[in-house]
Amino acid sequence: MDYEYDVFISYSNGKKDNKSIRENSYGRWVHEIFYDLFKENLDQSLKRESKIFLDRRDISTGNVWPERLKRGIATSTVMVAILTPLYFDSHWCQKECSLMLSRGEELNYGGLEIPTSLISPIVLHDLHTPEDLPEIIRKIQH
Repeated sequence: MDYEYDVFISYSNGKKDNKSIRENSYGRWVHEIFYDLFKENLDQSLKRESKIFLDRRDISTGNVWPERLKRGIATSTVMVAILTPLYFDSHWCQKECSLMLSRGEELNYGGLEIPTSLISPIVLHDLHTPEDLPEIIRKIQH
C-alpha cells in the first residue's frame, strides 16, 4: 500500500477538569515545539520532505473529523504516540493506538519475523511506574 503520510502523531488534548491545564500545555508543546523539530530531523533522515499527519494541521474546516482522523491513521506508515498522564484516559488516543496496533498485527509487525512495532512511544511525562502503561505499550521500547 502507498501511504499518504510518513508519520501520524498521536497525543492527548486533555480533559475539561483540573488536569486539563497541564495536559493542554503538552498539546501546545506538540504543536509549537515538537512538530517542527521532529519534522526537520525526519526530513534529514529520509533525505526528502516528510509528510506528517497532525490533527490541527490536517483536519480542515468542513471535514468530518472522526473519519478524517481514521483516514490519517490508515494512510500513515507509522505512529508516534506522545505519552502523557492523560493519554490513555482519552477515548481517541486509545482508538488511535488500537487501530495502529491492529494494522501492525495484520502485517505481522511486533512478532518474531518483524520485531518492530508500527508505534514509537515517547514518554513525555513521568508516568511513575511501567505499570501505568497498558501491557501492549510496555512491550514496545520507548
